[in-house]
Amino acid sequence: MSACCGVGRTRKKPAPAAPTTGIETEAHAAYIVDFRTGAVLLDKNADERIPPASMSKMMTYYTVFSYLKDGKATLDDMLPVSEKAWRTQGSKMFVPLGGRVKIEDLLRGVIIQSGNDACIVLAEGLAGSEQAFVDEMNKKAQEIGLTGSHFTNVTGLPDPEHYMTARDLATLARHIIVEHGHHRVVIDPAADNAAAIRCYSKVGFRPVGIMRRYERGPDGTWHDGLLMDLLADELNEPGPGES
Repeated sequence: MSACCGVGRTRKKPAPAAPTTGIETEAHAAYIVDFRTGAVLLDKNADERIPPASMSKMMTYYTVFSYLKDGKATLDDMLPVSEKAWRTQGSKMFVPLGGRVKIEDLLRGVIIQSGNDACIVLAEGLAGSEQAFVDEMNKKAQEIGLTGSHFTNVTGLPDPEHYMTARDLATLARHIIVEHGHHRVVIDPAADNAAAIRCYSKVGFRPVGIMRRYERGPDGTWHDGLLMDLLADELNEPGPGES
């Protein structure tokens, strides 16, 4: 409207508004960036080292995805469960002691369930030991420009030398999406492993990381979208021996 009214007269270009984030947060450190343009929407202590806890698992599965991309492993490979992995504390996928688990299922255990035990199985099975895998994580971190990060384990369990920055987390997330965004997790209600599916349902089917979720329509085909309420109800029913 102002442009229309201003036809035929000279108007001064308005002075640019004072810069402001427009976003407030109680978080000690935060970094929000537009994925397409790279515009920074919020920068609050973005370069301060912080204990990342389970967010450092992003680096763990980024490294696993690199194994898959380089042809060093496949989703169907079965990895052995050591006593160390089985005894790992914190959040768990509950891998069976002495058993073998597919990489695909272990990735579900890490990304959906935040399983520390699954992280150890992946590290030991792919690199020979957790420390060897951690060395690869630190090497890849340098390669993709994570200048404020250092890893001492694959789980994110507390360690004074295990840290990341909010900026590095955003950088890592972008690399995961751009390089490995084709990976998906499909939760099939007809799968035999109903206990595992029921376990996944306890996180409320929230999207985690870059993983997508699908629903199966009346015709039996899978469609990109939210899981049906009926499916959620079925998965929350107690199984044998549960109450």
